[in-house]
Amino acid sequence: MSALQRKLADAAVIRNAAVGYNKEAEEAAGLRGYPWPAKAWQEASEAIMNGTWKEPPPRHYPFLLTPDGPVSSALELQNLAELESLPEVMEASQVDLHDQEIGKVTICDVVHADWDRMKEKAEVTFDIGITVMFEGKRRLVLVAEALKKDVTPADDDGDENRNENGDENGDEEGSVGGKAGEEVVAGSSELGDKDRDKDGNKHRDNHTDEDGNKDGDEEGSASGKAVEPVSAASQLAESKSGPD
Repeated sequence: MSALQRKLADAAVIRNAAVGYNKEAEEAAGLRGYPWPAKAWQEASEAIMNGTWKEPPPRHYPFLLTPDGPVSSALELQNLAELESLPEVMEASQVDLHDQEIGKVTICDVVHADWDRMKEKAEVTFDIGITVMFEGKRRLVLVAEALKKDVTPADDDGDENRNENGDENGDEEGSVGGKAGEEVVAGSSELGDKDRDKDGNKHRDNHTDEDGNKDGDEEGSASGKAVEPVSAASQLAESKSGPD
């Protein structure tokens, strides 16, 4: 076999292997390129017509944690897939086409809905070069090849929290502080006005009007009453001394 023939043969083997991987990847993704058998479609159609159709359980996929990749930990996967809880980290056997173990890798269990959420933030696809034993079968692994622009999975929730707690809480604190300041200023101003009205103007009015006039009237009336007896006595004395 010539060198050219050997290269062509190697290329054919690689191409056939890649096609096999791609078929498995597409089948795992549930693409229409690999439809259900006719019997399965018929049974599903009858179940839908009879109202006995049940949604099949979600398909699970092994997601590969890559130490040097964009998703290297369960926390980063949780933030990227927006999971409610931290996913369980598992060690899986990496196998070849003959199901022979060739190494160990670290994976997490995800479902298709998780995959859909991850695809909004990263390029997530099957790695056709890595297969693992998962749920008793040889399966391709999902892997995040690259994050999309301005996405940091480890800080994704943190950024949202900072935006919410920082901006919104800052605005709320500012508005509360502003309201409190306005209330204090308004209260002090109103209190000052009331104090000036009561203690200032009213006291001055009371002192001049009520105390002054009233005291003046009382003093005037008292002095008038004190003068009247003197005048009567003098008049009586004069009247008595007059005729004598």
